[in-house]
Amino acid sequence: MYFACAVYVSEAREAATVERLERLARSASGACLANLFVDEPYNRTNFTLVGRSQPQLTAAVVALAQEALQLLDLRQHTATHPRLGTVDHISCHPLTALPPAVAAGTAAGSEQQQLGQRSGEQQACGTTAAAVEAASPAAATAALAQSIAEQLGSGPHALPVFTYGWAHPQQQPLDDIRRQLGYFSGAAASSWQGALSAAPLPLAPCHGPVAAPPRSGVCCVGAVPWLVNYNVLLHSDDLAAARAIARAVSQRGGGLPGVQAMALRHTDGIEVACNLLDPAASPPEAVLAEVRRLAAQHGGLAVGPAYRTNKSPEQLVAAAVAQGV
Repeated sequence: MYFACAVYVSEAREAATVERLERLARSASGACLANLFVDEPYNRTNFTLVGRSQPQLTAAVVALAQEALQLLDLRQHTATHPRLGTVDHISCHPLTALPPAVAAGTAAGSEQQQLGQRSGEQQACGTTAAAVEAASPAAATAALAQSIAEQLGSGPHALPVFTYGWAHPQQQPLDDIRRQLGYFSGAAASSWQGALSAAPLPLAPCHGPVAAPPRSGVCCVGAVPWLVNYNVLLHSDDLAAARAIARAVSQRGGGLPGVQAMALRHTDGIEVACNLLDPAASPPEAVLAEVRRLAAQHGGLAVGPAYRTNKSPEQLVAAAVAQGV
């Protein structure tokens, strides 16, 4: 079985730095860089590594993340996309079809017993060998995420690491963790800059130090089914209207099932940046149609290009096979 790890790094404007990280990712043994998406306005780059060997994929991801931690300084970072750290987020995915009950458990928590029960803040984030045997591919992906999280939470560049999804025994969703950590605090202006607040973290991390280093911030590492990152551009500078549209299209705002959305300033306007957690229920074309409908209700805002920032599981596996992984 193939796995994918999307490593989101808070840098896209310093070409030399991105190229250095890209070279490292491409040189990894037993893993391949199957997708690279550099978003300069968001000052954020997605490196998606794919592999079949969990130890080799873990080593490739950790090496990339640690290099980024050495090169980048959150105190110097500005962006129109939210972030909590220089290595902001690592999402791990099985590139195979999941049984419906397992996929549904991401939100409902049906895998809690398989992945372990919470027993203290730091221990709560672990998985057991029995869990890996009981729920593959979900638990196998959880074990991959846990290995990455544990390594990033230790050593000379250790930072607080929060796990989510299958990697967390209570199936805690990523957006809940982000909300508690202040990830969305700059949304009203679509502006984020500098280090995290010096105040104590409102949550105890699963791994690593309890305080966020000003240079690196924190990292979220999780294991979930594959999802689609899909952005729709509005040719407008009306952030209030764009935020209303993003809210209305999202499941949280009463909109489409499995859709998370934010309004973020981008080139030539404001994007409705979406995570499609259940692309079968809410495919990109349905999201685009709904954004167009809502834009018409907000003064007829012009809707520009819509695009994916990640590839499909089939494309990622094909890339890995083509590179001999």
